[in-house]
Amino acid sequence: MARDRLRTGDLPRDPAELTMAGIPDGTRGCDVCDEVITRPIGIRVRYADGRVLHFHGRCHDAWLIERQVLETS
Repeated sequence: MARDRLRTGDLPRDPAELTMAGIPDGTRGCDVCDEVITRPIGIRVRYADGRVLHFHGRCHDAWLIERQVLETS
């Protein structure tokens, strides 16, 4: 999913300004899988232009890995 969203431009390929982990409020969907992010941990990524992305931990990892794969291919 992360790879597809990177290729379509739905997810950015550039590094974020700030990445934070915390307890999610259960109201936001993940920008990779669209499922609501619930406990134990959610990842929030902020860009200088004001964009904010929300991820499950595993989805954030997949996004990071797929960004690297696309950079080297």
